Amino acid sequence: MFFFASDYFYYTVRRGDTLNKIGKRYGVSWRRIAEANGIADPKSLQAGQVIKIPDGASAFSYTSR
Repeated sequence: MFFFASDYFYYTVRRGDTLNKIGKRYGVSWRRIAEANGIADPKSLQAGQVIKIPDGASAFSYTSR
């Protein structure tokens, strides 16, 4: 589920997610995500945690048939 704001949207972390994987998925560096959320240790990410994904990210992907 995504919630949009002017500068970011919220993302709920899933099991197996890392900041790097999330960043690649949405086109944002993991460092920007860490900074936006005050995350000092990227390994502290936990499933169920809600984080902000900074502006410039794409929340949706489209598949053509």
